[in-house]
Amino acid sequence: MAADNQQPVSFRTDEQTLRQLDALAEKMDRSRGWVINEALEYYLDLRRWQIEEIKKGIADSEAGRSFSEEQVREHFAKKRLEPPGDRSLFGSRFAASRTDS
Repeated sequence: MAADNQQPVSFRTDEQTLRQLDALAEKMDRSRGWVINEALEYYLDLRRWQIEEIKKGIADSEAGRSFSEEQVREHFAKKRLEPPGDRSLFGSRFAASRTDS
């Protein structure tokens, strides 16, 4: 962000947050303002992404591209009933050698 494009902003925060902010700025060898701007940009990007994903989900649902609660429950119920198979880290060969000893 260009320095000539910046506008002053004022807000209140508690002492602990301010101490953490200052400690982080010092460790990063940056100003308090720089850290605040980085945090705000990250927060705004995250929230913008979340809103877009929610909108996509709503559009999918309205277009019928979704599953009912019953379908989801049935899917996971089937997964729990399947036999576990060989899930040991080293496979059946390791399991067989352990029973031989």
